[in-house]
Amino acid sequence: MPVVMIVQRLSTLVLALLGAFAAASVYPPELARPRHDPDLFTVIFQCRPIVFAARVTALCLAAFVISSIVARIRNREWLSKAGPFEVVPAATEAGRESRDLRERLTRADARADELQAMVAALTAPKSVRSAAVPTRGADDGHD
Repeated sequence: MPVVMIVQRLSTLVLALLGAFAAASVYPPELARPRHDPDLFTVIFQCRPIVFAARVTALCLAAFVISSIVARIRNREWLSKAGPFEVVPAATEAGRESRDLRERLTRADARADELQAMVAALTAPKSVRSAAVPTRGADDGHD
C-alpha cells in the first residue's frame, strides 16, 4: 500500500475522531428551565437537538469562512469591499503598479547582469592584448 494512501486514510480517521469529539462537546447538557411562562422562542431553544444543530451550523459556518479566507489569500485575491467599506480603486491600482514596477526592476537587473558579463568579455581580451604590447616608457630611448 503506498504511503500517500496510508496518510490519506490516517488523516480521514483523525478528522472523523475530531469531528466526533467536537460533536460530543457541542451537544448541550441539561438545559435550564425558564423561570417565566415560555413563549415560542424559548420553547424552540429549550430543545437540545435544536441547540445542537445551531451550534454545529455555527461551527460549519466559521470553518467555511476561515477556509475561504485562506484560499483567497493563497490565490492572492484580496478583499476590496466589505459591506459599507470599500478600498479606494487607486489603492488597488497602486498595488498593481508596484507589482509591475518590481517585475520591470527584476528584468532590468537581469539585463544589467547580462551587459556586465558582455563588458567583462569584451574587456578581458583587451587587457590580455595590452599586456603583450609594450608600453612607451623611460627605457625605450625617448626623453
